[in-house]
Amino acid sequence: MNVYDNDAYVYHKINEDLRAGGLDVQAEDIIDIIGGYFVPGYGISSNEDLEKIMEISSTTGVLVDPVYNFKAVKGLLSEMTNNPSRFKGRRILYIHTGGVFGLFDGRMDSLITSSESSNGIHRWRDINDAPPC
Repeated sequence: MNVYDNDAYVYHKINEDLRAGGLDVQAEDIIDIIGGYFVPGYGISSNEDLEKIMEISSTTGVLVDPVYNFKAVKGLLSEMTNNPSRFKGRRILYIHTGGVFGLFDGRMDSLITSSESSNGIHRWRDINDAPPC
């Protein structure tokens, strides 16, 4: 899932890495980049996106951040729903490249600590919290 730039640029960068690694192969021959999921605006997420991040993370145990990982997962899920024949008979490899730190910038706090939330996530006591009565 290409959420970074145009597909030609991404193939070019991968080809540079393949050459640097001494591999005589073209990215276009071994990698299927799915474009069209570039979303301008670094780290901009809707409340719906944040709720989906909570759902994915709590049901799968795979933490996805709201910067790049979620954009890629959202694109993959969209492709699997809207274009399932593209993957028929094929295995899908999703490489999670890290980026979980976007989860800790405060934007998820209200979802995590919401008393109405049924996500099963409970906030640990803080050292400054009043002791339980």
